[in-house]
Formats: sequence, C-alpha cells, structure tokens
Amino acid sequence: PLGAPLWSRLAATAAAGDVVLTVAGDVSAWPDGGLVSVAPTEYPQPPATTELETLRISGACTFDPATGTTAVPLAAPLSHRHFAAAVTDAADGGHWPRLDLAAPVALVGGFANVRVRTGEAATEHGGVVTVGGSLDGAWVGSANLTDVEFSRMGKFAFQHPALHFNYLGASADLALQRGRGAGGAPGGGGAATATSSAVPSR
Repeated sequence: PLGAPLWSRLAATAAAGDVVLTVAGDVSAWPDGGLVSVAPTEYPQPPATTELETLRISGACTFDPATGTTAVPLAAPLSHRHFAAAVTDAADGGHWPRLDLAAPVALVGGFANVRVRTGEAATEHGGVVTVGGSLDGAWVGSANLTDVEFSRMGKFAFQHPALHFNYLGASADLALQRGRGAGGAPGGGGAATATSSAVPSR
C-alpha cells in the first residue's frame, strides 16, 4: 500500500544532533509524521542500554536521483551517532575488496501496512469487517487494528460501515431490544443488530 520499501540503510553517517537522515534508495513515499527507527552501530558505555532511536518524520522526504539517496527530515535531533561508510577496502589486503557498514533505517509507524479492500467493482457494494459477540453478551469479540487501510469498503447508504462492532459489551441489551421489535415478539423487528461503533471507509 505504501509504494516504497519499508526499510533501507543510511547512505552517510548521521551524527548526534543531526535532524536529517541520508537514506540509500528512494523512500520519498515515507509519510510526514511517520515513525522511523535507526539501528545502533556503536557500543554504549556503560552498555546498560541501546542506541536504537525512534523518531518522527517532519516534512517531505526528498529523493535525489543523482546520488540515489533520500533526505529524511526529523522532528527532533538524533541523540547518538549512527555509522555508514566503508570499514575496509582493497588496500587493507583482506578477504573482500570492500566491506561496508551502514545502520539500517526502518519505517515503523504512521503508514498503512495492511489494506482491506472489496473485490466488487461497484463501490456501493463494498465489504464489511465485523467484530462481534453473542446476543446475551456472554461472548465478546475484540480487535486490535493499527495502521490498516480500508479501501472501497462499507455498503451504500450506511447499511453497513467498513468496520462494524456488533453485540459488544453494553450493547447486548440494546441489541436484544431491537431484535424483539416494537411489539416485543422475538424477531418482530428484523435482524437483531446493535452497532456500538463504526469506522467509515476512505
């Protein structure tokens, strides 16, 4: 869904206090406000913690085709140094002509990493994701959704929202009342459905 790699590596060493990361490749689709984590490349003293840092992107990420790198602006300065350079080359006489070390950088938040979409061509007949429980409230469903995109979901005229919570917790009594209908007979009012919360599709 994002249209860009979710991780890359530094193309240049980032020093403590820097507010821009130079990342290898085109990650210009990383969103303003997204979260990036920069892996440690140093040994902290004392080694009681890690120098892994997670910071928020502040502004548009800009790709430079000439260098093949992307400038990623940060909302706060780095607290630690993160290395990116060659540590050996052919002149060192090692087993490899060149050995590079570069801190990985990953987009870890602020984007939709899962897309739920309908297969229907007509948008008024989109799909529905239901989180439900039992009518008597004895069983309650749950869902923990983070960074999920609903595309062409939901049904026309609010027949169903894209994300439907049905018979959850305190809604059980209301659902039972709706199911009995106006005359009080079970089923007299049609389907017993109580929506406690709904999320519209984009």
